[in-house]
Amino acid sequence: VGFPLSNELVCVVPAWSTGCLDAGRDRGPSGLLVCGTKGRGILGGRGPPILTHQDFIAGVSEPGLPCRRSGRPSAMWSARRALPLALILLCISIGGGAAWLCEDTSTYYMPLEGLEGDVLEAAMTQIVKQEYVSLSYRSAWDSLSDLDAVPGRGGQVRMIYSSSNDTAPAQTGCPDNQCAWTREHVWPQSYGADPEDRDSGPSYSDLHNLFPVARAQNTDRSNDLFAQVASPSGTCLAEFPGCEVPAHPDAAPTTAEWENQYWQPPGDRRGDVARALFYMQVRYDGEGEANTADLRLVEEPPLNPSNEEPSTRVFGKLSALLQWHCDDPVDGDERARNDKVCRDYQHNRNPFVDDPSLAERLFGGREGVPMPSCFGLGGGGGG
Repeated sequence: VGFPLSNELVCVVPAWSTGCLDAGRDRGPSGLLVCGTKGRGILGGRGPPILTHQDFIAGVSEPGLPCRRSGRPSAMWSARRALPLALILLCISIGGGAAWLCEDTSTYYMPLEGLEGDVLEAAMTQIVKQEYVSLSYRSAWDSLSDLDAVPGRGGQVRMIYSSSNDTAPAQTGCPDNQCAWTREHVWPQSYGADPEDRDSGPSYSDLHNLFPVARAQNTDRSNDLFAQVASPSGTCLAEFPGCEVPAHPDAAPTTAEWENQYWQPPGDRRGDVARALFYMQVRYDGEGEANTADLRLVEEPPLNPSNEEPSTRVFGKLSALLQWHCDDPVDGDERARNDKVCRDYQHNRNPFVDDPSLAERLFGGREGVPMPSCFGLGGGGGG
């Protein structure tokens, strides 16, 4: 294949593939780039047919994905539907500033249009897996020092269960366990973030699931499940008599813990926690990656995780997470963190930060799971 004279992206498919559009290098009706071969530079303009992003999937007018600007060839994403291998789209970037698919949210989520439930989840899984780069757990010290830096506070980081004004210095490690903070797995290792107990693997070091946490609070939380333990006034709910408020003497005053089994994050970080856990469910399906499991959020997970079924691991409490997603909406700090993870580190996004409505589309109406009123489904889970 020859190369174009311009700095455009070129997408190539076999000449005999069906549903291809000979549209040339142009922009489609929605303003999206049309990948083309109909001009100079590609086999003298006699190259294979081309197609738009929308028209790629299965040769019909369904959403596809944009070409990749990564500087190297790559097989593109295809929906979990029957597709001939010949329809795998190859994209090549020539010169110019490199970018990642996740940086353009207007096209990153196109395949999700009109999908619900299990089909939606399957498509989301493919999207957040594409181009994902698994980083070392050791590198998370530097990554978190950047991702959770407090603006204007010179080298200070925000800790997930602490008050917003309770910060700690950035650090590059924790020699001899002498440090102010450590790396918190919101989805615990023992519940499936490290299913084979190797201290490694994509889910073990995924930055969407890692946050700085005060060391003592990390020890106290351990692998507690998440639940609404206390009322906004700090009164223990009837289900959790004798709870501790706050969850730790140095934790934020709106935290709570019950019987070393359930943990309640600060009010202004509950949505962050919920959306991190939603992401973990859609990102990890236990397929094609070493030391990963199929992660699932449920209403009543076991209090003690079992290693007997490593292929599927459950966590929760789902109803509390859905309510927190409503009560603590996405803010600018969470969006900025998501952008940085995409651009500078893993090259994927947390879809629930970009589009909070995805939580209702995915989890809405789950049998036996009370739904928050903000979902428009009432207070009792449907079928």
